[in-house]
Amino acid sequence: TSQILFTLCDHAAAVDAAAVTMQYEVAQRLVAAMQDESVDDAVVPENAKFFLDQTADLRQPGYLPSDKFVIWLRRPTENPQTIKFMSAKYELSVTDVGGQDYLQIDWDKNAEGKDGLIYVLPIGDFDQMDQKGRNKLLLGMELFTKICNTPVFARSHVLLMLNKFDLFEEKYNKSPEGLKEIFPDAPGGASCEDALEFLSEKMRALTLQTQTAHTFTTTATDL
Repeated sequence: TSQILFTLCDHAAAVDAAAVTMQYEVAQRLVAAMQDESVDDAVVPENAKFFLDQTADLRQPGYLPSDKFVIWLRRPTENPQTIKFMSAKYELSVTDVGGQDYLQIDWDKNAEGKDGLIYVLPIGDFDQMDQKGRNKLLLGMELFTKICNTPVFARSHVLLMLNKFDLFEEKYNKSPEGLKEIFPDAPGGASCEDALEFLSEKMRALTLQTQTAHTFTTTATDL
């Protein structure tokens, strides 16, 4: 049943969000899937809760999504995309290389000629597993370590974006011990701010001495 949720979210992200209309039977399947006791919350996409809360509206004929609906779709990067920013003196070029396994093959090629690294770590996923049963936060940290050790970034500035802080704060305040299950050295009974600083220090420790790390807290669902 959890596969239904992945399929529905993937399907929603694959179409033009401005024209999405949720069919009644799809909403029924979604609700039934979440009510099934066999569904493991750890493998359910966090955006499933957002859509479930709107079930009544989604069932209405001719329903059109809100701006927040579109944001929560979170369509993954399918191909590297470069965006240029212009200022009075400089031209900045930022390339989104995507995090999918098949895109990682070309990361080295896309990193050539770049002066810095922006890494987005979804800290709100600290209690989430991928479809292979692996913790998403730990996977993100492993990948960050691999990238930091790439020769092309050996002396780069590293901008570390601790993303999905809103989800992290909500989950941590409900169950502070959840983080300690992943990191035994996490401070017990710490405030959310202290827990965030703990994660920040963990991530900075993964960078090289020749790199300069800058840490920021962000949320992907702000309008």
